[in-house]
Amino acid sequence: MNRRHLVLFIEGYLGLVLLAPLNHLLPWKIPFPDLVLLTVLYTALAVKGSFAAGAAVAVGLGYLADLFTGAPKGLYSLTLGICYFTVRSMSARLYVRGKISQVMVAFFVAMGVGVLQAVMTAFIGEYSFFPLLKSAFGGAVATALCSPFVFWVLWSMDRKVAPEIIFEGFFR
Repeated sequence: MNRRHLVLFIEGYLGLVLLAPLNHLLPWKIPFPDLVLLTVLYTALAVKGSFAAGAAVAVGLGYLADLFTGAPKGLYSLTLGICYFTVRSMSARLYVRGKISQVMVAFFVAMGVGVLQAVMTAFIGEYSFFPLLKSAFGGAVATALCSPFVFWVLWSMDRKVAPEIIFEGFFR
């Protein structure tokens, strides 16, 4: 694990610390962007290093998301790990250079992860599938709309940590 992975893990943790309590404290329920998912997505698309280090970031952030959100144990860890491996294996084929393509990729990945989480949670038997699917759609839209700004923040911090790295992933 290099310093880029460590900084991305810390940034994902800070996003989780900022949004998880806010989501539970507000009296009305609005869809919040999933900053942890966007951090995992950025790691999969932009950091071309060790496959295992990126997976450690994804699963570690998923574990923290499980703890912070009160989700069933292992739900975020498993789905973010699957998300990382899937997106990383497709990263050479995904075009994410423009803001519109970043929004589209973030929406489809967030929707895929949301559907996977809804299926797994419904399989456990705690909730019904269709309300979870509706919530996943709202979260995917919020995540997609925030993705260009979050990717820009992650990219800015990534360049401060590793200025010697050439443009890769998002900005090649």
